Amino acid sequence: MGQGLGQKNETENWFKRVIADAPNWFRERQLFYRRDGKVSFYSISRRTQIFGCVFSVLFTGWVAYSTIYFISFDGILKSKDRQITEARVSYRVAMKEFAGYNERLMKITRNLERTQTSLLVRFDPKAKAKKARKSNKKRNRFTDLSRALVSASQRATSYEIQQLEREWRELAARNATLEHGLASIGNEVENILTENGIVVSERNRLRKRVKGLETSIAGLRVREDAIVTRLTRGTNKSIGEASRVVAMTGLNLNMLITRAARLEGKTVAQGGPFLGADRIEDPLLLKVAVLDGKIERWRSIQQVYRRLPMIAPLDNYRKSSNFGMRRDPFTKRWSKHNGVDMAYHMNSPVLATASGKVVYAGYRGGYGWFIEINHGLGVRTRYGHLRKVLVKAGDKVEFRHKIGLLGSSGRSNGPHVHYEILFDGKPVDPNKFIKAGKYVFKG
Repeated sequence: MGQGLGQKNETENWFKRVIADAPNWFRERQLFYRRDGKVSFYSISRRTQIFGCVFSVLFTGWVAYSTIYFISFDGILKSKDRQITEARVSYRVAMKEFAGYNERLMKITRNLERTQTSLLVRFDPKAKAKKARKSNKKRNRFTDLSRALVSASQRATSYEIQQLEREWRELAARNATLEHGLASIGNEVENILTENGIVVSERNRLRKRVKGLETSIAGLRVREDAIVTRLTRGTNKSIGEASRVVAMTGLNLNMLITRAARLEGKTVAQGGPFLGADRIEDPLLLKVAVLDGKIERWRSIQQVYRRLPMIAPLDNYRKSSNFGMRRDPFTKRWSKHNGVDMAYHMNSPVLATASGKVVYAGYRGGYGWFIEINHGLGVRTRYGHLRKVLVKAGDKVEFRHKIGLLGSSGRSNGPHVHYEILFDGKPVDPNKFIKAGKYVFKG
């Protein structure tokens, strides 16, 4: 009795301590955080803490209840599945037993029908007489059939003997014919064997000749392969040097080749479905095809070379002003210079730096006497400050064609030629083209 009261008092004291300490559990708290070098805090009130605690307890209880319910419901579903499976098995067993009973019932029914028929025949006088008559008729029919079979057998035997005799005579005649044919075939075989010996000797002679030809062809293929390899290396070297030369001008070689093909009327027009090849039958043919492509590219580069201005318009000159920014010779202010000034003696011949068509020849403002030539590929050259123009618009000029005389017309302070190169309407540095031309014409 005393122990019970003591435990009750201890429980009451613990509950009172919990109630007394409850305000300390949910004291106001602060969360400090730092952002961009500034320290801030966020206060969590007692009400917020109590609400969070209650929500956590409720959420935990709901999760526990849902889990227990799901587990118990899953067990019920599994139990129902087992019951359904057992019912299906029982149904199949019952159907098999029903089929067996039905089959036995059918057998019993057939046995009863046969028994009933035999009893009627045994105890019915009319049925007995009728059965006896049927038996006599069957016996008579059997006798007649036996006789007919014997006579038919005799007739068939006689006919077969006659037929065999006729076939024997025919076979004897065919055998004689075959023997005669075999004799003639034997003679033909002997003749063929004689001819075959001649053919064999001729065949051996031809085989030796073919082997000799194959050896010669193999040697030729080796020499051809070496020639193709040397040509490919030389073409690759030429293409590489040409690519470097064009790269020195700052232009795109592939774009220039495409434009040159259009000017020559050789635009690429190819197509069709792709059918891959598993293996190359003849490596030499592949090398020749590669070489053909390299040679075609080299020809295209030659077409580009013929239209690129890669020499100076004067045989002798002194560079008096460069491309780019410069001090204006009259105002001394910084200005943009789109060409190169080449000074030399008055009346020195001015030459076309590439083949093309004259699109302007006459006087043009500060340029003085002026010539502009279209070389195709988007490339044009200009020649200014001339003393005399020797061509007119529409003329076709060739490489190093004399087009004018050096002078000092227009906005000029001495005899020189102002030389410009334009690509797609934009001025480019002529020095790059002249430097590249030194590699092309160095031979």
